[in-house]
Amino acid sequence: MSAYGTIPRPAGVIPKLNPLTYAVMSKETNERMGFVTVVPVKRTSIPDALFEHLHGLFNSILDEGRTYPQEFELTGEAFQDYYFSYDCFVGVRDQNFIPTRGTGSWDPQVDAWVRRDVETIEDVLGKDVKDYKEHVVGMYYVKPNYPGRSSHCCNGGFIVDPYHRGAGYGYILGMSYLYFAPRLGYLASVFNLVYANNTASLKIWDKLGFTRAGLIPRAGRLRKKGENGEEFVDAVVFWKSLVPDQAWANRVTRTEGLHEV
Repeated sequence: MSAYGTIPRPAGVIPKLNPLTYAVMSKETNERMGFVTVVPVKRTSIPDALFEHLHGLFNSILDEGRTYPQEFELTGEAFQDYYFSYDCFVGVRDQNFIPTRGTGSWDPQVDAWVRRDVETIEDVLGKDVKDYKEHVVGMYYVKPNYPGRSSHCCNGGFIVDPYHRGAGYGYILGMSYLYFAPRLGYLASVFNLVYANNTASLKIWDKLGFTRAGLIPRAGRLRKKGENGEEFVDAVVFWKSLVPDQAWANRVTRTEGLHEV
């Protein structure tokens, strides 16, 4: 739910979204350290234990009080409404992936394998996961940022588990966002509140070619890092076109609901 209420998706057809698998490279040696697979998920497609893990992860980020505007923890129902109301994606460490023709096709535009052999988190991790903390590196949602005539602009809400920070997973999630979001019918992306203290996020969106479209002074009352108290922090507004110019020229009415095929 947004300030505009429930927003219909941009009109069109949602294609089947295949997971993407990325190689994780060492920042020091540039050697391959493993793989991360980003999986499109719905609440109904994940085990309850994974949902509870994601819920707990989200609330832990709210408790930090430095990156999301929500001030208090969300109930399970509120978290589901907020994070799973449109489209959600989860990144997991994929220890079983072997790059072959049978597992998927390499897409040089996103530096990833488009998977054909897996569809769900359980396909990647198996059904006997005891502790998702070791496996889940992060998650994000994609939803319309504005209603009606501006619903072609989407927004994404990203979280990298603090346990996995510093390994480049945020950048991988960002690259997958640029692949999935236009396939969901969006023409552009807008991030409303990237707080100026979130240097890792700022670097990711700058590196991925986003434009700093504006600055909102003192937009967040955030907790100070490593000390007591709060402070007001500026926020950067980011924007990026997700499609070629011709796609903008071809787009007309965008108010109907999408349907899956």
